[in-house]
Amino acid sequence: MHISSYMKVLGVLSCCVLFLSCGGSRSEKEGEAKNSMRTEESGSIAPSTSPPPSSQTDAYAPHQVIVRFKPNTGQEAIEAIQRTLHLETLKIISAPDLHLMEIQDDTPVEETVSRLREFEAVRFAEPNYVRSVR
Repeated sequence: MHISSYMKVLGVLSCCVLFLSCGGSRSEKEGEAKNSMRTEESGSIAPSTSPPPSSQTDAYAPHQVIVRFKPNTGQEAIEAIQRTLHLETLKIISAPDLHLMEIQDDTPVEETVSRLREFEAVRFAEPNYVRSVR
């Protein structure tokens, strides 16, 4: 064989070795990913591959509510509701009427939502539900 033929064979073999040493098979990588996602006995939490039980689908952030006020609700009205229910705006999600609020006392989220819905200025109120993308 000629030297250039040896060089070509050597190049192809080098590429194969490099590919196999770096890549591995797709199924091996998927298996490693699944193993790393499992909950270990140390208590670490991993994403679930199956849908959560129905009791967990309604999980929400503690002490937080999302409130949409009716159009043209003045800042004074919003502040009065906040004082009455011990709320603080964490973020205005969509100015001026959609607010992420935090409950400043120990009132349960469900009770705060119920009381918010009684105000004429409130279009809707709900807990700040935790959602995940799967």
